[in-house]
Amino acid sequence: MKEEEIIIIAASLCVFLFILMIQAALCYFWQTCLNSVDEQHRTISPPMVWLYMIPCFNIFWLFFLMINIPKSFQNHFNARGVSDVGDCGQGICIGYAACVLVSMIPYIGCLAQIPALILLVMHILKFIDLKKKAATV
Repeated sequence: MKEEEIIIIAASLCVFLFILMIQAALCYFWQTCLNSVDEQHRTISPPMVWLYMIPCFNIFWLFFLMINIPKSFQNHFNARGVSDVGDCGQGICIGYAACVLVSMIPYIGCLAQIPALILLVMHILKFIDLKKKAATV
């Protein structure tokens, strides 16, 4: 092997590991979000978020998660009579999942990566706010 090939392989491995770490951090975050919701109000079990780590399947599972995590928060707040939480970020979440899906299309995908990153940050901030609110209600 040439030195250039070794560098390319090492860089590819580093990128792959970085992406895995981000996915694992997201799964852990989503699991803690679901743990902050009472069990009877959850539409998905917290350990199920880790199915997002399965390659190819994660594209479809992301839509499932982005629909059901906000729905769990909605169920939690509706049961407690809290009505000022809106859709609990479901619109943002579905937009994020759609941008992730579009970002996999060659050439066009580059245009969807920046909105996906913005929506990712927005949905994380929304879930942090909802977790805090769930703890106080």
